[in-house]
Amino acid sequence: MAVSPQFYRNFLRAAAVLVVVLLFAGCASNATMQELNSQAVNFCKEGKYADAEKAAKSALKAAEKKYGKEHPAVATALNSLALVYKNEGKYADSELRYKQSLAILEQKLGKDHNFTAATLNNLAELYREQGKFDLAEPLYEQALAIFEKKLGADSLNAGTILKNQAALYKAQKKYAEAEPLLKRALAIDQKSHGEKHPDVAADLNSLGELCRAQHRYEEAERFLQQALAMREAELGGEHRLVAASLDNLALLRLAQGKNEMAEPLALRALAIDEKALGKNHPDLVGDIDDLAWIYKAESKYDEAEQLFKRGLDIDENARGKNHADTAMDLTYLSRLYLAQEKYAAAEPLAKRALAIREKLSGSTQQTIDESMNDLAEIYFFQNKYTEAEPLLKRVLAGRERAGSENPDVASALNNLAALYKADGRYADAEPLYKRALAIWEKSLGNDNPTIANLLMNLAALYRAQHKYNDASDCEKRANDIFHRP
Repeated sequence: MAVSPQFYRNFLRAAAVLVVVLLFAGCASNATMQELNSQAVNFCKEGKYADAEKAAKSALKAAEKKYGKEHPAVATALNSLALVYKNEGKYADSELRYKQSLAILEQKLGKDHNFTAATLNNLAELYREQGKFDLAEPLYEQALAIFEKKLGADSLNAGTILKNQAALYKAQKKYAEAEPLLKRALAIDQKSHGEKHPDVAADLNSLGELCRAQHRYEEAERFLQQALAMREAELGGEHRLVAASLDNLALLRLAQGKNEMAEPLALRALAIDEKALGKNHPDLVGDIDDLAWIYKAESKYDEAEQLFKRGLDIDENARGKNHADTAMDLTYLSRLYLAQEKYAAAEPLAKRALAIREKLSGSTQQTIDESMNDLAEIYFFQNKYTEAEPLLKRVLAGRERAGSENPDVASALNNLAALYKADGRYADAEPLYKRALAIWEKSLGNDNPTIANLLMNLAALYRAQHKYNDASDCEKRANDIFHRP
């Protein structure tokens, strides 16, 4: 029933936003305002969010005092403040400031101005981070159309939008749509910068990550190794982008089950970032989590626990006890305890993560579903079926509202069916398994390993019902899939 953890966080998650925010700097002729806006951005990079918010608010106040509330300089300050709020997890406040900035720019500079396109991209990035993909996609498309018209289809700004769109599609598992966008962005960077530029390495890294997500491990390794070699040659062995490449290679090794090769890569990545950022920077938490998952895979539970606790402590201090990243840390630690059957330790962490996500205005239904699934799983393994069932039903109902044939619906059906089977409610379980099978066959094809696992679940149900012929048929089909080359 477990939801697969997201093993890593985006490296320098605000990078694409920072590029376009800085395009506005020329609007503010007042040196103090420019300095305050730059301070806000830099404080964000350093994880000093209280200082960043203070600087951004001061810049906004200064711009409004000098120019009034409808000047492009005010849009600059609003963009900076929106970025700060985004990094603090204050998504509603961030959205409001981006929309205010966009309204000013559309009125004063026009709907097809480059700065307008930049703000459309920023707002889309905010929506993407929240999982509001349907809101993000048309904004990316608008921004791309403007940049292509004003700067050309091969402009660097167009390339930035392509990369962000690709990240959107990757998050939705629309890999076929993401790949050509990344390859087009790579071609733009190669043409503009040459073959050895750090942006080219970043594009190769993104392609490697996309291949890893699709289990195309040989291609992933080729891209990731190429990116690492370029970064080490151009930036030196202690640069943070080198650390990012090392971490991604570690995740590839983990996905391949090569844990002994993953650990030294992750340790080196963490050491580089600790040297650059110090021991308590929130951008370290991604490295820390990845190393913890490797230790978990190696059954080094004590080492994994200490790392997850360290990440939680960093985020609570840097971002707050009710931040989305804190909820993620609680989730990871809870899952580690669940893997060790430490249910009493896992349950309060899962409950707290769910409470944070339900309270946060920017939480996505997906993250709330994950927390409900986690808590239901903890209840399930304690035979607390009465407590688990309403949580799983809520997850199923929410996913069905988004589309009854979505693969995520099949996952929810499978989980609820497993509960009914364990509770001896075989007649309730069987139609859920069959419906999940139909959805996954349609979306994944008939020979996907996920199909085989579900067939084995259905076979176990049939055996419990003494339907041995049906069980044998499911097992035969599952084994054919498992042993297919």
